Amino acid sequence: MRLHYILLSAFFFFTNTANAHTDTFLGEGAHHNFYHILFWAICAAVVFTIFRWVRAKRMNK
Repeated sequence: MRLHYILLSAFFFFTNTANAHTDTFLGEGAHHNFYHILFWAICAAVVFTIFRWVRAKRMNK
């Protein structure tokens, strides 16, 4: 189950970065920039959550 989740997350990560570029439906402009801002904000939130989880796990040992 965990490997399935990791592979699915990687798939969505790489397909979402491709969807924001000029050869897709978003084109250039505000939608393109908003998509990148949203994408990197979600990436930062995931990294922050993982960091907090690892830190809490180390504190409990």
